[in-house]
Amino acid sequence: MNKKAYIASIAVSLLFATPAWAQTWTGPSQAAPGGNTPTPVNVGSTAQSKIGGLLLNTGGATNGLIVQYGNVGIGAVSPGYKLEISGNVGATAYFYTSDRRLKTDVKPLSGALSKILSLDGVSFSWKADGKPSVGLIAQDVEKIFPELVGTNAATGLKSVEYGNLVAPLIEAIKEQQKEIDSLKAEIQALKGR
Repeated sequence: MNKKAYIASIAVSLLFATPAWAQTWTGPSQAAPGGNTPTPVNVGSTAQSKIGGLLLNTGGATNGLIVQYGNVGIGAVSPGYKLEISGNVGATAYFYTSDRRLKTDVKPLSGALSKILSLDGVSFSWKADGKPSVGLIAQDVEKIFPELVGTNAATGLKSVEYGNLVAPLIEAIKEQQKEIDSLKAEIQALKGR
C-alpha cells in the first residue's frame, strides 16, 4: 500500500470512529489521556504537536493527515469540514444522498434560466501552484444560490457545491426548450399563411 493510500485509509477510519479522547482533550496543559505524550512528537525530521485532538503528519506541514476537533484533513492544516483534502481526489463515482424520504418541503425550482444566466464562468490560475483552471467564483454564486455555497469555519474560505448546480441547469434547459417550442410553433404558423 503506498503512502497516500495508507494516509487516506487512516483518515476515513478516523472520520467514522473519532475516539472520545480526541474530542475531549483540551490541550497539552492537561495530562494527556491514554498514555499519550503532551509534548511534540517527531515523525522523521518534522516536529508535531497536538492541537485539540490528534495531529499526525507524515510529510511536512501541508502533506500529512491531521485530525483536529473531530475534522480530518489530508494536506489541510486546519480542516474546517468533516473531511477536507487539499489536492486532487480521484474516484470512479461520487454519489450524493438524494432519496425523497430524506427531504421535506419539496417544490419545483422557478426562474432557473435567469439565475443561470446571472452566473459567470471564468478562467483563472490557482495562486498556490499557478495551475490554470475554469469554474465559478463562490462569492458570485452565493448571491444567486446561497444554499450552494459553504464557508470553511477554520479559514473563512468559500466553496461551491458544483454537483448541485445540475438541478437549476436542468430546469434552465427545460425553460429554454419551452421557448424554442413556442418559437417553432410561431414560425410554422407564419409559414402556413
